[in-house]
Amino acid sequence: MRTCIGLELMQPSPVLFRLGLLGDEQVPQAESILDALSKHLVMKLSYGPEEKDMIVMRDSFGIRHPSGHLEHKTIDLVAYGDINGFSAMAKTVGLPTAMAAKMLLDGEIGAKGLMGPFSKEIYGPILERIKAEGIIYTTQSTIKP
Repeated sequence: MRTCIGLELMQPSPVLFRLGLLGDEQVPQAESILDALSKHLVMKLSYGPEEKDMIVMRDSFGIRHPSGHLEHKTIDLVAYGDINGFSAMAKTVGLPTAMAAKMLLDGEIGAKGLMGPFSKEIYGPILERIKAEGIIYTTQSTIKP
């Protein structure tokens, strides 16, 4: 830490230097500061020719059933992007969203208005379809009386 006029200043993170945010690099021209930052980060953080992304996710939650039993459920997912193809993020976010939109257009979802993917009518078919696309997850469940 450094001191300046009686204030302790923290050292900048090395990440800020690595991303070129504190260097002498030319700032990309853009409509706004946020757009310029976005352009700069795209140049710094884009995947190389043989690189791909990966998602590791674990959801863990408790469910109290009407019977009073408590269920502890864990869902694990590991997904990889394709080199020169879709990213893991596109596969795990965009694909299920597109599936839900198609289900709406095809009349498979009968509900009207704003809804979340909490009913089996919506999430059931999507989970089956993402498995068919190679997005594999595992679930573990423990029920306590």
